[in-house]
Amino acid sequence: MKRYWRRLLYLVAVLGWLALMSLPVFAFVLANRGQVSLGSETGTGVRVFLLQGTESEGIGFQLSRPLNEAGPDCTRTSLYYFIWEGESQPGGVSYCQCHDRESGFASPLPNCQLD
Repeated sequence: MKRYWRRLLYLVAVLGWLALMSLPVFAFVLANRGQVSLGSETGTGVRVFLLQGTESEGIGFQLSRPLNEAGPDCTRTSLYYFIWEGESQPGGVSYCQCHDRESGFASPLPNCQLD
């Protein structure tokens, strides 16, 4: 049993080391493209993007997930900003919206339950 835990610890250490070594590649891709997105065509997923404005600079993190209580085409989006130059509001911003399949337009969902 002792050998099992040692091998598990080695696996976790190797995976952690690989994650740490992939950070420069991620930073290079982010600087080159301006954003990195993982998700589906329906708008749900994760997006990391650069903020390069005149008043603030930093990184933005957007998480979109389905909001099944409101309908099949509704999503809840949370935005978090990590600013190193300038100011932003503390915490994050969350909003909900529904997409119309026929027109492609998005409309806000006023009675969305946010955490």
